[in-house]
Amino acid sequence: MGAMACRLASSHEYRGYEPDPVSFGVAESRIEKLARGRVINGVIPEIPDREFDLLVAFEVLEHLEDDHESLKSWSEWVKPGGHIMVSVPADPERFDACDRLVGHVRRYTRDSLGDLIENTGHRVIAIDTWGMPAGYLLEWVRNVRARRGEGTADVGTSGSGRLHQPKGPFGALVAMAARPFGVIQAPFRSTDLGVGYVAVAAVGD
Repeated sequence: MGAMACRLASSHEYRGYEPDPVSFGVAESRIEKLARGRVINGVIPEIPDREFDLLVAFEVLEHLEDDHESLKSWSEWVKPGGHIMVSVPADPERFDACDRLVGHVRRYTRDSLGDLIENTGHRVIAIDTWGMPAGYLLEWVRNVRARRGEGTADVGTSGSGRLHQPKGPFGALVAMAARPFGVIQAPFRSTDLGVGYVAVAAVGD
């Protein structure tokens, strides 16, 4: 809904694609307040109209039936020597109620994510875990709520980015409360302890 978009657009030329009209509306309003960057209500086109230094797709690949073809096609939007950064949920054995609710097709292991990157012609630069330890608690709560059906009807992929997001001033409070955990999780980045992976891949080399 534009939170990461604003962080990127604040210091870089930014273009984003958001197919869900509700999430797009929130993202667009944030970008307009920033007066930098652009968000388009739609999916990324098959034919690029330019090349970028970096393509970012956070929590996207796990929603796509053909993650291999999607990741391969994204490289056409990236300059030779540029990069792709993705984040995905970790550990297929933890696939649970909330994954089904938000339209996840799969979860990844470190090896399966690395293989996906390499098999699409990219070079793995880094794969780090995130979410240790607080992510486990949040994931447990989300799964409990999903099993109970608490306000979660027909969420699917389109509403996944809005599920359980803090509203208004609570967003800033959550961000402040989360800062210490960024330090706590750092020693675990190279392990498989965490709820998700962030991968950086080089394109064209």
